[in-house]
Amino acid sequence: HTAEKGPSLMYVTDGGVQDCTGVYQLLRRRSARILLVLAASDPDDQMNVLRETMRLASDEKLASFYDPRDPRRDASYVLDDFKEIPEKNHFVLGIRYDIQTGSGQYGARLTGRLFVVKNRLPPSLEQLPPEPLLTEEEILSKQHAWGRKRWQDDKILQADLAGCCCDCCHVNMCNV
Repeated sequence: HTAEKGPSLMYVTDGGVQDCTGVYQLLRRRSARILLVLAASDPDDQMNVLRETMRLASDEKLASFYDPRDPRRDASYVLDDFKEIPEKNHFVLGIRYDIQTGSGQYGARLTGRLFVVKNRLPPSLEQLPPEPLLTEEEILSKQHAWGRKRWQDDKILQADLAGCCCDCCHVNMCNV
């Protein structure tokens, strides 16, 4: 919205067919910082969902992406580097908003950052038993129960788990 007062109801979507990340709409707003938690099915870390969003933004002359550690490097190198280092679980891309699609006003945002967290299991954790589920008491007390016993079934490993939506899946092993 652009009004002084926010609407009483907002319709929030992931973008659906065009962009399932929701990043495209934030690029249109020229956001300074965007957090993307990428949980798409991508076992080979091809990042096709993100690459498609980046391509769409570039084709529409909305924004281009680069390596913030070296702005001369294209963002595709950052994605390729991420694939080659399986212990990493996040990376950052620089955003350069196109001047032509901006508001044309002095001070329009020209750059931003896209922080990407990828849902993947680092190889160093594959042979560990899963951590037990957090309890309500732990969350409310803001204290971690260090040294507590790991998952009750010592035969199951982190790498054995698949996606999970609830305690029932964990307990009944629906996700193995």
